[in-house]
Amino acid sequence: MSSELAVVLQVKPSQAKAAVEQLLQEQYHWTDGLEHADIHQLNEPEETLKIEDVRQFLNRSGYAPYQGEWQYYLMYGVDTASIPAQNALLKVLEEPPSQTRLILTATQADRLLPTIRSRVQLVSLTQQPDSENLDTPNSEPAVDFAAQYHLIQNSGWAELITSAEKYQDRKAAQDFIQGLLHHLHQHMVSQPQRVLTQTQLLTHQQILTETLKLLEKNTNVRLTVEACFFSLKDAQTYPQSPKAS
Repeated sequence: MSSELAVVLQVKPSQAKAAVEQLLQEQYHWTDGLEHADIHQLNEPEETLKIEDVRQFLNRSGYAPYQGEWQYYLMYGVDTASIPAQNALLKVLEEPPSQTRLILTATQADRLLPTIRSRVQLVSLTQQPDSENLDTPNSEPAVDFAAQYHLIQNSGWAELITSAEKYQDRKAAQDFIQGLLHHLHQHMVSQPQRVLTQTQLLTHQQILTETLKLLEKNTNVRLTVEACFFSLKDAQTYPQSPKAS
């Protein structure tokens, strides 16, 4: 796929719309703004891109532009989208509709599936700093998911129970499990760590995917995360997927 047909802007949500307008002007010489019949916005910058949004794009993208030569589809925060949503988007990137350009935004482009990153043009535009970009003493450091994955596999059962107790909030648990899943998809296995076979990697991906599905339901968050940790540590001792409680 030509890189000009799909662009990922690395930008904070608060600056996403301004960055998209800047890209449209600089790269595509677009001067009509975002309120135009050939501009299609599938979600808001602060909203999570859902698989239903991608399917909506699939249903609409076959139509020709209303006025110009090209139509533009905007999707914000693609790096926070679920793996199923990213996989659906990947199918679009592999067979892009004619006369269609995609502009995607992501805060952390390295959290996109590698197969998506290989098919897009990554762009970082110069934006004015805002309060979201300023480093403060209270800002939380980025999670090292490779280290966390290694820790889960090498901790004792009691330590795993204690670690799971941190996750009482459903959204925080979903973000953490999603981060681990992205880590496995990118095959970024930290060292020192025992080498996993392809079968083990697939098993762990299935465990994490099933955990995400359970966290979308009315399950006990801590116990769901605890069961996930147990399965990741020893899938033979805990071969079943985490269960709702």
